[in-house]
Amino acid sequence: MKGCFNLSLLDALKRLERMNKKVFCIGLSRTGTTSLAHALNNIGISTIHYSLEAFVQIDKIDETQFLDIKLELSMLQKWSLKKEIKAKNVRRIEGILNSYEGFADLPFPMLYKILSDKYPDAYFIYTYRDKSSWLKSMEWLYDDAAVIWQHGHLDNAIMQWAYGTSVYKELILSEAYENHHINVNKFFEGADNFLSVKIDDGELTYDRLTRFLGLPTKIGHIERLNQPAEPTFEERKRYWRKKNNGLFMVTSKILDYVLVSNR
Repeated sequence: MKGCFNLSLLDALKRLERMNKKVFCIGLSRTGTTSLAHALNNIGISTIHYSLEAFVQIDKIDETQFLDIKLELSMLQKWSLKKEIKAKNVRRIEGILNSYEGFADLPFPMLYKILSDKYPDAYFIYTYRDKSSWLKSMEWLYDDAAVIWQHGHLDNAIMQWAYGTSVYKELILSEAYENHHINVNKFFEGADNFLSVKIDDGELTYDRLTRFLGLPTKIGHIERLNQPAEPTFEERKRYWRKKNNGLFMVTSKILDYVLVSNR
């Protein structure tokens, strides 16, 4: 009994020590980020995945940056974007950073240098896949996934910021992939708080994850989530309405004005 108690106490002390550290998943979109975030939550690490709230407050994370929307938008689309930004500015970034232990997907992979500086004891997990399969998956993300997840202008803005394009462009994305892969590996070369995982080869496992984080070993492969799928008719219809919401509102106001004027 004494030996079992000591082992449990040791595990508890290890977990208590690790709880003061952050875990940043710095793999690009479509490199198992959802699966990794789900796995981290499963082993007790509260993790947020894809945060537009963090993106609109980028200057609070990195003082050298500011929210710079580089999209060609109509007046109606700009109005819609302002509404999206306002909605995502409700929760302060300080609360997000303090509420979670783990952070995955955009904007965090693009901020690994400043995050490493601000959180020197943090863990960094870099997931990646072969470039050809990544590009194919990114094409789905820009197309069908945008419909399924009802992407707005702010989603387009974060893609433009991270990858240099708000629509699928193979050459631009290919360069973004290569730059991120080279720069991340160079920056963390030899660091013991860095784990590189190639998801194509089945390297994303609970055993490898828990050993890296110094947690009690958990055996098994991590389920691959967010597999490509076709949007339904209803999803396409909702997406079209969302994209044209401003047009409907303005048209409605014009019709109201015309009707009132003709009375």
